[in-house]
Amino acid sequence: MIGEKMEENTRINPEDFKNAAIEAIYCWNRTEYFYHKYFSKLDELYKNKYLRQFFTDKIFETFLREYSIRRNISAGYKKVDMFIDEIIEMKFVKYIKSGNVDAIDCISQQLKDSERSTNRETKSLLSKIAFLINPNDFSLYDSICKKSIGQLMNNCGFYRGKYIDNYSNYIVGVNCLLYDYSKILEQNIEILKILRETSANKYLLENPGAYKRRILDKYLWLYQQKQNINARPISNKAFREFLKYNVLS
Repeated sequence: MIGEKMEENTRINPEDFKNAAIEAIYCWNRTEYFYHKYFSKLDELYKNKYLRQFFTDKIFETFLREYSIRRNISAGYKKVDMFIDEIIEMKFVKYIKSGNVDAIDCISQQLKDSERSTNRETKSLLSKIAFLINPNDFSLYDSICKKSIGQLMNNCGFYRGKYIDNYSNYIVGVNCLLYDYSKILEQNIEILKILRETSANKYLLENPGAYKRRILDKYLWLYQQKQNINARPISNKAFREFLKYNVLS
């Protein structure tokens, strides 16, 4: 196993993983579960042109702005429509539901080559859609998380630079870290059990693999945040108190 000796080379701070776990729960409650419900039915919604238009206008375009990935698609609303047309034609949803991680690199290249909706790489965008469809098998892919993997796996020289520009290689690195951090990730399931007043409690308890993968995503982001002396310190100790102000509870 590539990462078997990772724990020997990397100091594990339990508080960092606890903060990452709470971040994962917070984000799932706030927006991710909402998107998951609809993105996972994208192929069904697409068949109805009225629902398709509503989905694109009210959900997908909002998602693009919220995740700061609108720039991945060429300008103009017709290009957004075309992007959805293309990924449906390429059976993207089917591949993602089946856990085919190679589809991210392949379809990103096909979209770029076609130049119908974009002439850019869309791996970051596609990984976010894939995660929202199938959070058990897919992790979010971005420059911050790539940098963290390169640093955490510094005993594996090939986990640097262009090697992890490939999503399939990136996800191998993520899966190695999931293996190496399995004990501390498992411990953070207790946080989820305690926070029964959250919608994440039901879905993520039923899908612990998705929960652990999302904790790791957040940990990779926080890992870089801690190295930025100008960044606000991360502390989620007030999260339980914050939930008392949930107007839907």
